[in-house]
Amino acid sequence: MSDVFLLYLFMRLDAIRILAIVVFVLGLLFLVPSVLHADDEGWVPGKLKLVKRAAAVPIIAVIVSVGVPSKSEMAIIVGGKIALDAARTDTAREVGSEVLAAIRAQLKNSAK
Repeated sequence: MSDVFLLYLFMRLDAIRILAIVVFVLGLLFLVPSVLHADDEGWVPGKLKLVKRAAAVPIIAVIVSVGVPSKSEMAIIVGGKIALDAARTDTAREVGSEVLAAIRAQLKNSAK
């Protein structure tokens, strides 16, 4: 399961970075006005709650769009897991050692 998770993170790395930037900017957009207008009599704390609730929808949409891989990315994730499982079998190790022995024999013959 950890292989699939690492492949998932690898495929979504750019999107995760963009999500971090978006969350930072949105955080600044909502924190700065609340700090600047905290002492103003015209600034009503209820407005800030409304703004936070309104901002929750696009934030959730961004998180979902970043978290769900596309069809091609999902195919790579599943294919990568299948390839890793196949490479870890005893047959793959035997074939790999036979190929390595054949390459060494060929190099010895060509070096003579």
